[in-house]
Amino acid sequence: MKTINKDDLRYIYKVLDFRVISDYLLEVFKRSTPSYRNQKIVLLNLLNYLNKNLEKITMIDIKRYFDEIIDKRTNKKNHKPISINSKEAYRSYLSSFFDYVIGRFLEDNIEYRNPVPNKRIYKFTRYESDIKKQTEFYDEVFTEL
Repeated sequence: MKTINKDDLRYIYKVLDFRVISDYLLEVFKRSTPSYRNQKIVLLNLLNYLNKNLEKITMIDIKRYFDEIIDKRTNKKNHKPISINSKEAYRSYLSSFFDYVIGRFLEDNIEYRNPVPNKRIYKFTRYESDIKKQTEFYDEVFTEL
């Protein structure tokens, strides 16, 4: 069974939080192994960065994580900024996780809101490489017509 253990997390989470994190990753693993790997990396990165219990995580915390970690992140091979699509995938992973948290907390009568800011509230930095990729895509589409 694929899940996490307490050594994966730097912060000592409450039992409920640890169970929610483990159960979510198990659900993801049942759907797709590659997705499980990606989501586990992003989720543990966030949780180890914030060092807070789940119910204490706010939109300001997530925005700070996006500003300081995700938006400035570079590709390890060529040290170029990661693509806007990868950044949006990270946002999607975190949003899905916190939607799951909402459901689990609701079972225990804990009110909670998804702290992940949507595209209208928080926009990632676009780099020239992102724009160039889009332009090349649209050039191909138009030439096929």
